[in-house]
Amino acid sequence: MNDVAEELAFRARALAQSHPLTPLAHRFIQSMVSGQRTLQSHVDAADWAGVELVAGYCLRRVEENAEGLQYKATDATVTIDSLDQLTDEISNALRVGDPDPYLLGEPARTFVAMNHLISSEIDHRLFNLRDEMDAEDCWQFENYATAWIVKGYALRVAESLSGALE
Repeated sequence: MNDVAEELAFRARALAQSHPLTPLAHRFIQSMVSGQRTLQSHVDAADWAGVELVAGYCLRRVEENAEGLQYKATDATVTIDSLDQLTDEISNALRVGDPDPYLLGEPARTFVAMNHLISSEIDHRLFNLRDEMDAEDCWQFENYATAWIVKGYALRVAESLSGALE
């Protein structure tokens, strides 16, 4: 199971290097990053949020591909605000509620793959900052990165549930 999950995480990171986003997902991520720029004290944190969103989004795309699912963007009119609300609902279910309706395949596999992504991203981001941050700051950043990766996964689910994908 761990090898399969690690492979999913690897493929998600590779997919994130391409242009994997639908136009709606691209606008959504731009909106989220823009909002984070006004909230975060560390200049790079908003950009990291965008990277984490894409990583989570790509994990879901890799799972879809593994399941043989092929989606394309539709002409559905979905607002960023309504997509954000649905994404938050799904994210909450994934983190503390009932995640099963939003997962493909084996839930443990998805969560192990997500944990691989999260730990990789945290290690990458904090590599040069750990000496400058206390334990509380590191913990807060770990939660920040985790939340954005989960939200990225939820974004792809929300696109399909909102009719933005067919």
